[in-house]
Amino acid sequence: MKVAFLLSLIISSLVTSAQEKFVNANGHTFHVSVKGLEKRKANEPILIFENGLGMGLGNWNLVMDELAKVAPVFAYDRAGVEKSEKVYQMPTVKVVAENLKAILTTLNIPPPYVNMPLQTGPFTPINAGPPAPM
Repeated sequence: MKVAFLLSLIISSLVTSAQEKFVNANGHTFHVSVKGLEKRKANEPILIFENGLGMGLGNWNLVMDELAKVAPVFAYDRAGVEKSEKVYQMPTVKVVAENLKAILTTLNIPPPYVNMPLQTGPFTPINAGPPAPM
């Protein structure tokens, strides 16, 4: 009985955390994580976790888990970071913004967006779409 209970807990935790996937956008493969999107209401902002300095989306896990209780959240590994495809192109603000916009479009995640930057990330979503209305 204890084994069955533990097994069901493990399986349910895998199901609830299984929102990480790979997305093809702009001709490249990106590792993304989305939580709470299925409960998103029309025009509800989505929190975009933007990394900098080569850190992957795993750095956001604890924060994303908590914030996903109150708002939909999205994070991704930029090109060449962690599990995303290696791309030999300078990661300018324009290139990063174009990639992010392509990922969001591919996943059918419309604005509004709220940027949750880490280090060098604050410029990207500004270029990817309009800001959330106040």
